[in-house]
Amino acid sequence: MGRNCVICAAALLARSLSRVSGQELKLDPQTTSLLLLRGAIDGNGALTTWTPTGDVCTSWEGITCDASGKVTAIDLQGKGPEGQIPLDEGPGGNLDALQNF
Repeated sequence: MGRNCVICAAALLARSLSRVSGQELKLDPQTTSLLLLRGAIDGNGALTTWTPTGDVCTSWEGITCDASGKVTAIDLQGKGPEGQIPLDEGPGGNLDALQNF
């Protein structure tokens, strides 16, 4: 799949995940970026806790946040991520660093 196709697919996934029971959720940029990341790299469906209705800092597996609720670490060890991280349209704009994938 081409790079642009991956980004488009991730964007569509994030948009579709932002709708629950026919209502549009207001997602903050950090959550939106993480959902785009999930759409781009979670081909095997391992990131099931990463949902738009769950709290990123308390219910998303592999996520560590600081006291203000900002994501400080993402640990996907053992989750088998595959694909390209969409840094220009995804997490790169709203997350300060991505390491140790």
